[in-house]
Amino acid sequence: MVVREATIKDREYIAEIWRACFTDDEDYIYKYLNHCLPHTKTWVLGEENGDIYSCASVIPSYAILKGENISGGYLYGVGTLPGHRGNSYSRIIIEKAIDYLKIKGYSYLLVKPATVGLFELYQKLGFEKELLKSSYKQYFEQIDKASISWRYQKIIGSIKQLSPERLAKLREEQISKSCFMWPLPILRYALSEVLDRNGNAFEFEKITIEGLTKRIYVIGYPDETDISGKIYKILESNATTMDDFQDIYSVLRFTGRSETYIVKADLPGYGYEKLPGSNTERAALFMELKDGVAKSIDKLHLSLPME
Repeated sequence: MVVREATIKDREYIAEIWRACFTDDEDYIYKYLNHCLPHTKTWVLGEENGDIYSCASVIPSYAILKGENISGGYLYGVGTLPGHRGNSYSRIIIEKAIDYLKIKGYSYLLVKPATVGLFELYQKLGFEKELLKSSYKQYFEQIDKASISWRYQKIIGSIKQLSPERLAKLREEQISKSCFMWPLPILRYALSEVLDRNGNAFEFEKITIEGLTKRIYVIGYPDETDISGKIYKILESNATTMDDFQDIYSVLRFTGRSETYIVKADLPGYGYEKLPGSNTERAALFMELKDGVAKSIDKLHLSLPME
């Protein structure tokens, strides 16, 4: 078997693997191939004649530590065709990716396993460090409609749609101490993916209870696992208080989300312990590629990865 970097000629092989392993949504597959894959480092495994059986990508990431950018990656789209499983192809291709990243001086590699079993698998592959998240949920069925309307009227004039460029700026300014960062091309793809899922990306300005001006931004979409249509899933926000989330809810209710009654969000695993409705959970794993990096990034949050 041969493991090599993918080329443009491998697109259809990668599409075939994605159909077998992840989704049969052709629009989703080709949007990824056209707009995200070119910004990744991707490897394929197969025969010397060109037949491909397995693939894996590393999406570029970085963290800002004491004003310095350290480079890392996010392992994504690891898959093997069903007829060729059981041969450790995924392990082989992941090890190839790790070797490359170490040679290039990367500091860490992230992975977000989809199941408990996959957490155990990746831990055996060397992803020994855990990242936590705060899973937050707030119910609004009983909230006073007049109160929500009053909140919305106070912030309506400051509501703006988020562009990828604006999002990149807000992320570095407001959440770089608590979250991993993504380069602009990846944010552009992630944002378009959210909007394709009938989602939102907006910001607004509010006056806090203490009388301070605060800018809130939100990225999310209706929870696809909820058949009632009442749950809205926030993928990323700099909101920190119940008051912030009530303001967010007011925007959702008065901008086309009239059926939304529950808001849930994945927030950083540290600093939200006192937020009512928040529970700490295991979110992802990472591998330290440079000695000493783990203690600097183990409290960061992996937000806005491609779901």
